[in-house]
Amino acid sequence: MCNTVIRVLSYLLLSLALAAGAAAQDFQEGTDYKRLGNPQPPITENGKVEVVEAFSYHCPHCYRFEPVIQDWAEQQPETVELIHLPVVFRADWEPGARAYYIAETLGILEQTHEAFFSALHDERRRMRGEDDLAAFFADFGVDRETFDDTNGSFELDTKLRRAQDLARRYRVMGVPMVIVNGKYEVTGSMAGSLERMLEILDYLIARELAATG
Repeated sequence: MCNTVIRVLSYLLLSLALAAGAAAQDFQEGTDYKRLGNPQPPITENGKVEVVEAFSYHCPHCYRFEPVIQDWAEQQPETVELIHLPVVFRADWEPGARAYYIAETLGILEQTHEAFFSALHDERRRMRGEDDLAAFFADFGVDRETFDDTNGSFELDTKLRRAQDLARRYRVMGVPMVIVNGKYEVTGSMAGSLERMLEILDYLIARELAATG
């Protein structure tokens, strides 16, 4: 009972803080963020405010943004969920999206997510095909047979197709791009900086939390 009360009080305090911080800002629709012309239904349908980060491992801006939004996500209440959406704008981005869903399918995404960014941008490793990906996953104990089975599975292809379909419905034209509750779009170019993107996200989340009571 005590823990439940504490969680409820913590949620209320955080919601008030978000609302107060948002009120102190003067974020303008159409300038700091955009309302999607084609709002999308929730991905998870779990009642949480969904924050969808469209990204690519191959994008240097996403590489810089990832630790920032991850730290931000850890401070959010249980009613807010960060969802990653790997997108493919070019053929050489496809291995990154494939790597994301291979790791998710194998249950090792927490181990590989930052490591894949680092492999590309710090270690300058090539990730251009199956052999490159297999070598990366071998570092995490995934043998070649398991990799091949997962990489060639119907489940993986389905996840890739769904991700690209969702990116089209969100009309993702650049990354990183963040979509709040299927309604609002926030980008670095609109916000002016990656850090200011988070302030705008807090503002929009506070609005959504207030709307749902």
